[in-house]
Amino acid sequence: MDKDTLINNLFVNYGKYGVTRAELEPIIDDGIQNYDLSLEAIYSGLKMSLASAFNEHEYFSLDEVMAITGESREELLQRIE
Repeated sequence: MDKDTLINNLFVNYGKYGVTRAELEPIIDDGIQNYDLSLEAIYSGLKMSLASAFNEHEYFSLDEVMAITGESREELLQRIE
Protein backbone atom coordinates (compact mmCIF):
# COMPACT_ATOMS: atom_id res chain seq x y z
CA MET A 1 0.00 0.00 0.00
CA ASP A 2 1.29 3.46 -0.82
CA LYS A 3 0.44 6.73 0.90
CA ASP A 4 -2.11 7.84 -1.72
CA THR A 5 -3.96 4.53 -1.52
CA LEU A 6 -4.03 4.76 2.27
CA ILE A 7 -5.48 8.28 2.15
CA ASN A 8 -8.02 7.34 -0.53
CA ASN A 9 -9.21 4.27 1.40
CA LEU A 10 -9.74 6.25 4.59
CA PHE A 11 -11.32 9.17 2.75
CA VAL A 12 -13.87 6.90 1.06
CA ASN A 13 -15.11 5.66 4.44
CA TYR A 14 -14.68 8.76 6.60
CA GLY A 15 -14.96 11.69 4.20
CA LYS A 16 -18.69 11.73 4.92
CA TYR A 17 -17.81 12.82 8.47
CA GLY A 18 -15.70 15.73 7.28
CA VAL A 19 -12.33 13.99 7.36
CA THR A 20 -10.19 15.49 4.60
CA ARG A 21 -7.12 14.37 2.73
CA ALA A 22 -5.37 17.49 4.03
CA GLU A 23 -5.98 16.32 7.62
CA LEU A 24 -4.80 12.77 7.00
CA GLU A 25 -1.53 13.61 5.25
CA PRO A 26 0.29 15.25 8.22
CA ILE A 27 -0.85 12.44 10.54
CA ILE A 28 0.62 9.87 8.18
CA ASP A 29 3.83 11.86 7.79
CA ASP A 30 4.14 12.14 11.58
CA GLY A 31 3.77 8.38 11.97
CA ILE A 32 6.49 7.76 9.41
CA GLN A 33 8.94 10.46 10.47
CA ASN A 34 8.56 10.53 14.25
CA TYR A 35 7.45 7.01 15.10
CA ASP A 36 9.03 4.96 12.30
CA LEU A 37 5.69 3.24 11.61
CA SER A 38 4.95 1.34 8.42
CA LEU A 39 2.12 2.52 6.20
CA GLU A 40 0.23 -0.65 7.14
CA ALA A 41 0.51 0.15 10.86
CA ILE A 42 -0.55 3.75 10.24
CA TYR A 43 -3.52 2.64 8.14
CA SER A 44 -4.69 0.15 10.76
CA GLY A 45 -4.26 2.66 13.59
CA LEU A 46 -6.13 5.38 11.75
CA LYS A 47 -8.87 2.97 10.72
CA MET A 48 -9.29 1.90 14.34
CA SER A 49 -9.26 5.49 15.64
CA LEU A 50 -11.64 6.86 13.04
CA ALA A 51 -14.06 3.96 13.49
CA SER A 52 -14.11 4.63 17.22
CA ALA A 53 -14.49 8.39 16.78
CA PHE A 54 -17.42 8.06 14.36
CA ASN A 55 -19.03 4.96 15.88
CA GLU A 56 -18.39 2.85 12.78
CA HIS A 57 -17.75 -0.87 12.72
CA GLU A 58 -14.53 -2.00 11.02
CA TYR A 59 -13.08 -5.42 10.37
CA PHE A 60 -9.37 -6.10 10.67
CA SER A 61 -7.34 -8.86 9.09
CA LEU A 62 -4.75 -10.77 11.09
CA ASP A 63 -2.05 -8.82 9.24
CA GLU A 64 -3.63 -5.52 10.26
CA VAL A 65 -3.86 -6.56 13.91
CA MET A 66 -0.26 -7.77 13.77
CA ALA A 67 0.76 -4.32 12.50
CA ILE A 68 -1.07 -2.65 15.40
CA THR A 69 0.09 -4.94 18.20
CA GLY A 70 3.50 -6.03 16.97
CA GLU A 71 2.62 -9.65 17.69
CA SER A 72 3.55 -12.53 15.41
CA ARG A 73 0.85 -14.49 13.63
CA GLU A 74 1.35 -17.39 16.04
CA GLU A 75 1.09 -15.14 19.13
CA LEU A 76 -2.05 -13.50 17.81
CA LEU A 77 -3.74 -16.79 16.92
CA GLN A 78 -2.90 -18.15 20.36
CA ARG A 79 -4.42 -15.09 22.01
CA ILE A 80 -7.56 -15.39 19.87
CA GLU A 81 -8.01 -19.03 20.86
